[in-house]
Amino acid sequence: MESVLYDYHLAMGLAESEEGSVPENRYIRVRQVFEKHNISEAEFDSSMVYWCEHSETLKEIMKRVSLRLDHKAEALGVSSDQQISDAYSTLSAEGDTANVWLGSNFRLVLATTRQNVFRFTITADSTYRPGDTFLWAFTPQTLSSRGQQDVYVQFSVQYEGDSTVAVSRTLYDDRPAIVEIGERLIRKGSRIRQVSGCVYLPPALKGQFAVTSLSHIALVRYHHEPPVVAVADSVGAEIEVDSIEEDTSEHVRLSPHEVRGSGAKEHTINIVKEKNSKWVKRKKRK
Repeated sequence: MESVLYDYHLAMGLAESEEGSVPENRYIRVRQVFEKHNISEAEFDSSMVYWCEHSETLKEIMKRVSLRLDHKAEALGVSSDQQISDAYSTLSAEGDTANVWLGSNFRLVLATTRQNVFRFTITADSTYRPGDTFLWAFTPQTLSSRGQQDVYVQFSVQYEGDSTVAVSRTLYDDRPAIVEIGERLIRKGSRIRQVSGCVYLPPALKGQFAVTSLSHIALVRYHHEPPVVAVADSVGAEIEVDSIEEDTSEHVRLSPHEVRGSGAKEHTINIVKEKNSKWVKRKKRK
């Protein structure tokens, strides 16, 4: 079954890269796989229904298929942008750009009862800052007796006060998926409570199957604001600043006309200097 699934995924990839109608290309390429392994479409479908009922074994099969496909891609010189989710998954959990994914980087979603939804929730800790943005990346691979199978994805960030921002997407093919919550959506002044994601596969009818594997999973967190640092002022008190930069520019005195030209207004302030006062001892009057 592993060899059949490996060839099946290769065939689907070829069908999507060839000219012409993708559904027609898929039909032709998949038939070639069945002929190679001397099986019929009905035998393939019934085998997949069986393996979906034995999900733990199917998960191991799909893991090995995914690994073989990675090696094939490397041998063909697939560029890094085509394996972008894999590039994100190699990031560490530290730094301004960090991969904060905590679980396994391979998951299996089956169109069966209680297995057709994959969810995760990561609770924010002290390393999360207001203004952080997030990117969820993974590589999906989908098999379905219905041919093309839509996969639904939702990604959300929840803030204190139960304010939530979310992004939803539909996946139509097996290209690396990237779901992002960028600066346009975030609540910049609010503390983050948790980050959540969900992959949903519609249930299959009896005698049918659908399965989606997720590999190279990464959850990338970006810091956009510098950390707050404490510095001492001239009287020993502490003040908080966003950053400290050394001023290396030359100081040039500007004329009032130049100052007004930059949008500033000149103000005249009259200062009156007080005269020094003296105490004079007067003679007493008679």
